[in-house]
Amino acid sequence: MNNAGIKENLADYEFDILNKTHWKRMSLEDRRPLCYFLEQIYELGVSAQDGRLPSWIEDHIISTNAAMGRPMESIIDLYRRYGNECSNFIEKAVERQCPWAA
Repeated sequence: MNNAGIKENLADYEFDILNKTHWKRMSLEDRRPLCYFLEQIYELGVSAQDGRLPSWIEDHIISTNAAMGRPMESIIDLYRRYGNECSNFIEKAVERQCPWAA
């Protein structure tokens, strides 16, 4: 949503992770989902750029037939684009000097 420039009602969220004041109020438990997200983005970014996916994702895609007949290369490209969009979001957080993005 952020990358697409879609404005959201921040009142719908308990925390705005791009807001330094909100970040300071968050407990470690509140920060955990963001940590998992960043870890996933890193893993996807490294893997997809090498033309593969982490084995756990590839195994899931194969076992559930999530590709629905599409070539694995198109799925890898989807994850590559996802990783790039998330990286853009992180760059914006760095520009805003968010502690988690430093």
